Amino acid sequence: MKLVLLALVLSISSPSWGYFPSENGVLLLDPSNFNAAARQLPYLMVEFYAPWCHYCKTFASKYENVAQQLATGGSPVALAKLDAIQYADFAAKHDVEEYPTLKFYRYGVPTVYEEELEVDPLMLWLIRNSQQQRTEWQEPVLELSSESFQSTIQINPFVLVEFYAPGCSHCQAFAPIYLKIAKEMAWKNPSVKLAKVDVSKERQLAAVHGIRRFPTIKLYRYGVSLAYNGPRDEHSVVNWLLSNV
Repeated sequence: MKLVLLALVLSISSPSWGYFPSENGVLLLDPSNFNAAARQLPYLMVEFYAPWCHYCKTFASKYENVAQQLATGGSPVALAKLDAIQYADFAAKHDVEEYPTLKFYRYGVPTVYEEELEVDPLMLWLIRNSQQQRTEWQEPVLELSSESFQSTIQINPFVLVEFYAPGCSHCQAFAPIYLKIAKEMAWKNPSVKLAKVDVSKERQLAAVHGIRRFPTIKLYRYGVSLAYNGPRDEHSVVNWLLSNV
């Protein structure tokens, strides 16, 4: 009962989930609708499961219980599941190596759930993380890591990424401009997400993407990169984005 009240306190207008099939309050995902769900639903927990897995079978009713409590409380968090055996190649792309694997997608960026597979711990974790992220995601520039980069550019059709170094004077000068660009694009074309990668922390990721100078700006259109080589001012970058999406 306390958990339902917590969900009510934290609730906001729920997204429309009618587009996705469901079973006992849990959305049924597959490769054809997964990206759409991760884009449209700001807080999406996905269970990658195996039908024969004992732990998955034991967890199933608990997962449905959490989904139904969240729905009753009007929570913006949606729970979904995907058969990782039937769609093994797709699950592998999302780094699923054991069952069940639970990933929480916040505006398309995944976080692995590693706590107990019980109703109360999962409910509290979801409420805590969705509440926390409502504050964090008011900042319009996403901070990506090696764990979240690939999923983010796969789920979102257009992602502009700035690869930067904290000690770089050019990066420091560009930071407030990049923030203004993100805010302008949020209303001019909200399908374009702006993100950044700290190359001092993500050297291997930067190397894979051929980053040799800072800042480097790349637009990922459906996962395929296009480098921006123009002036680093708000007007130029915004116009370039609008002409390339």
